[in-house]
Amino acid sequence: MSTEELLAQTVLYMVGHHGSGNATLRAGLEAMTSEDLVAAIPTDERFAREKKGWEMPAPKLWKALGEKTKGRILRADPGRDAIPTQKPENISRAAWNRFRRAVTQDPLFVDYEL
Repeated sequence: MSTEELLAQTVLYMVGHHGSGNATLRAGLEAMTSEDLVAAIPTDERFAREKKGWEMPAPKLWKALGEKTKGRILRADPGRDAIPTQKPENISRAAWNRFRRAVTQDPLFVDYEL
């Protein structure tokens, strides 16, 4: 199986390097074409901004992920909901509800059931 075939079948993308702007290649993200694509970002945005002065997740990457996943982005920031409470405009109500039902959040982890 080729790299392109694997990327086209990707349904869960663990975003590299806490969502920094240099860990996700544009071509790689564009090659992820599954209608069920979900991204997971292991970062603490508040800590990155306030303690380190970093923009994580990177704004351009965040926007691209939102478009590519139709808003299905999992977050693990302390004190933050793992997923947005409001349904994005570019996804059907049924698809959004399936995504929400597949997510379980605990103070120590976020679980996503494929």
